[in-house]
Amino acid sequence: MNQSIYLLVPILLPVLGALAVYMLPRRQQRRRIFNAMLALQVVYVCLAFGINRSITTSDGVLALGLWPDTLGKLFALLFGVLFWATGWFGFDAMDRLGRTALPCFLIILGMLTGLSYAGTLPTFCLFYVAATLLTFMLLCPGPGKQLLRLIYTMLASLPVCCGCLTLPRYLTSLQFRSGGVLSGAASMLYAAPLLTTALLMLLGFCAAVFLPLSIPQQTNQPPAAQILLAAILPGGGVLGAMRTLYYLFGSRFLHGTGIQTLLLAACLMVMLCASLCACLEKQLFLRLAWGTVVQSSCVLLGLFTLNNIAFLGALLQAIFHTLCSVCLFLCADAMREHTGVLHTDRMRGIGRQMPLELGCFATAGLALVGCPLMCWFSAKQYLYRGLLTRGDLWGSAGAAVLVLCMLLAVYYLLWPCVQGFFPGKDYEPDARVRTGLSVIVPVACLLICLLGVGLLPGTLLRTLRTIAITIL
Repeated sequence: MNQSIYLLVPILLPVLGALAVYMLPRRQQRRRIFNAMLALQVVYVCLAFGINRSITTSDGVLALGLWPDTLGKLFALLFGVLFWATGWFGFDAMDRLGRTALPCFLIILGMLTGLSYAGTLPTFCLFYVAATLLTFMLLCPGPGKQLLRLIYTMLASLPVCCGCLTLPRYLTSLQFRSGGVLSGAASMLYAAPLLTTALLMLLGFCAAVFLPLSIPQQTNQPPAAQILLAAILPGGGVLGAMRTLYYLFGSRFLHGTGIQTLLLAACLMVMLCASLCACLEKQLFLRLAWGTVVQSSCVLLGLFTLNNIAFLGALLQAIFHTLCSVCLFLCADAMREHTGVLHTDRMRGIGRQMPLELGCFATAGLALVGCPLMCWFSAKQYLYRGLLTRGDLWGSAGAAVLVLCMLLAVYYLLWPCVQGFFPGKDYEPDARVRTGLSVIVPVACLLICLLGVGLLPGTLLRTLRTIAITIL
C-alpha cells in the first residue's frame, strides 16, 4: 500500500472509533473501545514519524492536502497524548451526557490530527473550524450558549477564510514551506494590503487564546470539554499562528513593521491584564483559565519576536504549557468532584484530604512558573534570551513583563497549595479521600512526561532547533 494512504489513518481511525462507540449498547464495551482507540492513536502517530509522503486532493484556490512535517508530527503526538489522558479521566462524565458526547470527543481528535498534518491553509482552516464547533457542541448543550459560541467562532474564522480565498494569487506555492511562500514581487507591490491580511489572519488564530474564558462555571459540564477549551484548542490556534507567520508569509516580511510592534504590544498587554485577573479570581477553574491565557500569550510573544532563540522558547512553551495545563485541570476537577471545592479560599487543608492530587497540582504549578530543573525553566530561559536579543525597548519590556508574570504565577498557582498543605494549628482534619485509577494514571503519565523531558531535554531540543534554524 502507498505510504500516503497511511496519513489518512490517524484522521479516520478516531471517526471509525466514534461510530463503534455510538453503536455499542453496553457501557463497559464503550469504555474498552474508547480507551483502545485513544491508545492506538498515540501509538500510530509515534510510528507516523517515519512517514515522509504527502496527499494532494485538489488544485487551485481551495487546494487541499496533507504534508506532515516535523512540527506537525510533534503537535499530532501532543494532541494524542492529551486526548488519551483527558479521555481516560473524563469517560464517566461524558458518558452520562448521552450517546453523542464520546463519539464527538473522538471525532475532535481526528480533526486536530488533520490540523497538524495539514499542508495548505484551506485544509488547516477546515479542520480548525470543525474541531472548534464540535467542541462547543460538546460543552454547551443549551441552544442559546451554542449560538453565542458559534458567532464567536465564525467571527474569529472569518479573516482566516478570507485569506484562503485572496492569498493564492500572491503565493509561489499553495503548500506550507519553511521561510514562507509569499512572492517577492507581490510583497513589494502590495505590501500594505498583505500586511493587513497577515494581521487579520493572525488575530483570527490568536482568538483561540481566549477560548479558556468560555469555560462555564456550572459544575455539571464534562471536564474533558473544559480541558479541550482550556489547553488543547488554544494549541491549535498557536499552531495556526506559526503556520501563517513562518510558513506562509515568512518572518522577513513582517520583521520591523508596525504590525510586529502592534502584535508585541497586544501580547504584553494581555499578559499583564490576564495575570492580574488570575490573582484576583477566586473561582479555581477561572483562575486556571486566566493562567492559560497568560501562558498562551507568552507563546505568541515568542513567535512575534521573530528570532530563532525566541521561536525555540515559544515551541517549548507551547508543548510544556499544554501538558501542565491539562495536568492542573485534571487535578482541580478531581478535587472538585470529591470535595466540592470550587474556590481557592476553601482549599485550606485540602492537602490533608487529597495529598497526592494536590501534590501533582503543585508539581505542575512549579513547572508552569519556570522553577529551575523543571521543563518550564528551559522555555522561559529561551524566551527571555530571545527578547533581550532584540536590543530595543520592546525586547526589554517583554523580558520585564515575562519575569513579572512568572512572579504573579507563583502567587495564583502555588499559594492555594501552601494553604492546602499547611492549614494551621486550628484546622480540624477531614477524612482522607481516595480516588481511583481514572485520576492517578493520566496525571502520573503527564507528570512523567513533564519531568522526563524537562530533566533530559536533549532530543527534543535538537529537533526544535532544527525547525527554528530551517524557518528563520
